[in-house]
Amino acid sequence: MAVLPTAVPGRTDPPPPKAEPVISSVPKAWALATTAHLTYRNRWRIDMLAPKYRTDATLAETRQILRDWWRIENRLNLLQSLDWLTREGHRIDFRK
Repeated sequence: MAVLPTAVPGRTDPPPPKAEPVISSVPKAWALATTAHLTYRNRWRIDMLAPKYRTDATLAETRQILRDWWRIENRLNLLQSLDWLTREGHRIDFRK
């Protein structure tokens, strides 16, 4: 059980400083939001797009996932897939 701090009578604390958002760009925020549930389930970091620290092993794993699930073999394939997702993606079937 968590213990919450209690207010001290007669004491007023200054308001906390306004924090800058951790994720400031809309596309990056969207990407993080769309992967949040899977990231949380896998117990990966939720403050960055990559699920783990960047190592040779995690880069190889990411490349393998892109190859197996999206048929992305190189940068051109990646950019084409991202463009397709931006313009239409899987939603085109639902617009019919």
